[in-house]
Amino acid sequence: MTAENQLVRGFSEGESERIDKHLSKLVAHLTPGRFVIVGGLAIRYHLQQAGIPYPSRPFNDLDIIAESVDVVHPGGFS
Repeated sequence: MTAENQLVRGFSEGESERIDKHLSKLVAHLTPGRFVIVGGLAIRYHLQQAGIPYPSRPFNDLDIIAESVDVVHPGGFS
């Protein structure tokens, strides 16, 4: 199981697949260890790990914080 798959928790199977697809595409263009996933995805993960229920909300976006702009590899996204 990839690190991305471990992060996606508490979503329907269809949404989980969609999140994993987008997260995998994004992470492929980032320097490992120089960014963190934040926002709803990270909050939901940590609350569920602690056994705290999280309200069901649709997946809207991926939030990250990077050390600098050079964390993103040059080149195009598709």
